[in-house]
Amino acid sequence: MKPEHRLNIWRFIVAILALIAAFMLIDEDQVAKALLLSKDQMGDARVLLARLVLVSRIACATSFILFAWALFIFLKPLFQEPATQTQTNKAVFPQAVCMSEALDHLKRSPAVTSLKIWGYSLNWASQISNYLSENQRQNLHVALFVPAESIIGVKFKDKNAEERKAVQRLRLEEWRQLAQRQMVASVDVYVHESIPNDMGIILDNAILYYGSYDWESRDNELWHRRQPNDARVFIRCDHESPFLLDSMAKRLNCRQYDSKKT
Repeated sequence: MKPEHRLNIWRFIVAILALIAAFMLIDEDQVAKALLLSKDQMGDARVLLARLVLVSRIACATSFILFAWALFIFLKPLFQEPATQTQTNKAVFPQAVCMSEALDHLKRSPAVTSLKIWGYSLNWASQISNYLSENQRQNLHVALFVPAESIIGVKFKDKNAEERKAVQRLRLEEWRQLAQRQMVASVDVYVHESIPNDMGIILDNAILYYGSYDWESRDNELWHRRQPNDARVFIRCDHESPFLLDSMAKRLNCRQYDSKKT
């Protein structure tokens, strides 16, 4: 049982005990005041009976309302519709929406100092580098995490492997140019030997956009299947859903130590 549930039970018990003690210690004068009766009226049986009937009716009505409310609270979950797909995917958005939101966050928040991006060729994040190429952010430190070019087409198969290598080189050079032109504070590239199973962005360890690539096992080999841009979706996390955000931040921190910095 949760601590807050135990506390509520103890509060209920104390309230019941206090109510019993109040009834046990009440005297005639207090009863007369509660019924709005004078001492003379207390001796009049008709007046006293009428007042007790009125109080009883009020007590019955109040009890009925409380019982109906408790019954409603108890039965409400039985009549609620199951969560729909839309309700359960409130944190899942198309790639275009997430990239637009990430750009808006950068525009609205000049105090952002950390931008971490990971993935395959990083072609999907080119909007951000394009924005930074025209908008200087001298306090922004960028960290990029990509697979080594040598494993593309070797550890996993991609019918467009040579094209992806060329795109990766192009995008990384665009990011490095930002640092050389002093459009950002720094750009660090971490090259790893792992298959890029996912992609994402973290801004200041406060907002996460996380997506996954499409892979297919075929003839004992792993093949990359390119997804159309309009079919890609990202999970968005912030301080209201800190577990995944914190986990990804820790994961990238590990990648900084087991990857080659270039």
